Amino acid sequence: MAMSKSILPFSIIRFFQFASATLVMSLIAFATRDFHHHSNPKINLGLSVGVISEFYMLCVMIGTLLFPSLVFAGLLFISEAIVMCLYISGFITVAYQVGKHHCRDRVTDTYNPKYGSLADFNEYGGRYNEFTNKYTDKSFGRACNSLKAATAFAGLNTVLFMVTCTLVGINVMRPITNKYGMSGLFKTGSSMGTKLQRFTGLTLSEPVGDSYGYSGSGMQDAEQGNAYSTADSSNNNYQEKPAGTEGNTTA
Repeated sequence: MAMSKSILPFSIIRFFQFASATLVMSLIAFATRDFHHHSNPKINLGLSVGVISEFYMLCVMIGTLLFPSLVFAGLLFISEAIVMCLYISGFITVAYQVGKHHCRDRVTDTYNPKYGSLADFNEYGGRYNEFTNKYTDKSFGRACNSLKAATAFAGLNTVLFMVTCTLVGINVMRPITNKYGMSGLFKTGSSMGTKLQRFTGLTLSEPVGDSYGYSGSGMQDAEQGNAYSTADSSNNNYQEKPAGTEGNTTA
């Protein structure tokens, strides 16, 4: 019997994850370019997270479309959890940097060589940008606003990956561990009679194959059932003899 969970809600979640990852990657890349490739190194963490999650989403969507019977629930859950943790760290880092600098240049009366030469200090009147760490008279407003937008989408994807990580645990891991124990987390779907939902991988499209209940190695209950069946058959051979049979034998 096929599982009744619709693909539409899970597909919508995956779509927004993919779109958000694309926007995070694109917006931070644009900001870095607008900063003349001198953006704050901590901002690049957000760019890396966007690229990694984009690659992961493509692997999940294409992989479940072509090979839904692979399953490997444990590997899927670990991957979801890793990307979720990356987004949490990336979101916090980028949000802190954007909030700290407030998208505006600062002015100092003291020359600092890390921002450029003394000539630049005098030319720009001590005005510098904390994202580029350079003396400049440019505000880089577009780049900074792009970082703000990227931060918002990174926050959205953080929440979405929390949701999908939970869904994988409930809809994929739990049915498999209930049937096969922890050893089932790294089994293929074909060995368990099930498949992942195509495109999303957030639930099983078919229930875990019916067999004897899991106990120990997964086959122990089946062996016990066979043993009980054999014992019952043997007991039938020792039914109580009818009355009078014993006396006839003595005669």
